[in-house]
Amino acid sequence: MPRSKAPRNPGRPRSGRPARREELEGFAEGLRYRLARLEDPDRGDLTAEFHVGEVALERGGLEEAERTFRAVAKRLDAREKEMELVEMPRGLVDYQPVGDRGVPPDRDEEPVSNRLLLVQRLAQVRRSEGFPVEHIVRRLAVAEEEYRLGHRARARAIADEVHRELDRMSEGPEGGAPPPQA
Repeated sequence: MPRSKAPRNPGRPRSGRPARREELEGFAEGLRYRLARLEDPDRGDLTAEFHVGEVALERGGLEEAERTFRAVAKRLDAREKEMELVEMPRGLVDYQPVGDRGVPPDRDEEPVSNRLLLVQRLAQVRRSEGFPVEHIVRRLAVAEEEYRLGHRARARAIADEVHRELDRMSEGPEGGAPPPQA
């Protein structure tokens, strides 16, 4: 039997059956938590609407409670900010982003910025090993300026190119030997 291509109706559980009391009580608990965390001074209207749903649930009006809770959840979703995902973090376990949801990440959290910092530190390491890195430092300054102007792709491309060059330096002419120290 082929699967239906019809979109899910967000107003009902996938099975099409009405929500059970236990499900609605759990939904209400989640909404109660979200309302308590909401820092919006005008949340009184949401709290009042949520209370209408709670009363309906206590009276046994499961459909009315579900409709009300879904409306409150939808309005909460619209008010809550969500952290902008600009690049998929790979290999990170238990990654916790910093900052408000919906707000672009701070410079410390932004992947291109972190890439630039990594390459700058690597250039410092190469300098301490005796490699000439002045031309690389100048190119990194250009990358920083591109980043500051909002040209993230250009900044990332320069950082990647410089990173490859720094890696080649570590290989040296004899496959890993740094230049002789003066």
